[in-house]
Amino acid sequence: MKDGETIVIGGLTQKQEYVTHRKTPILGSLPLVGPLFQSRAKSTANTELLILITPRLLTKSERVRVARDEPRPENVSSPRVSCAYASATN
Repeated sequence: MKDGETIVIGGLTQKQEYVTHRKTPILGSLPLVGPLFQSRAKSTANTELLILITPRLLTKSERVRVARDEPRPENVSSPRVSCAYASATN
């Protein structure tokens, strides 16, 4: 792995299925013609959570600066945590 290279170390997936039943009041409850006033819909939602890591190598002077809690110069990025979240509905 190289300095600044991002890798995925893990993830979670979730799949949810929904069924929606709708009907017109009174007319949807009638025998024989009731189904003409009703509808059913199925939908699926897939969600994925990924954990990404981007390591940064520190030079000896940067390690000393971090140990002393001195502020970082403008041209050196601060460590951060990234999280990707995606959701799709079919």
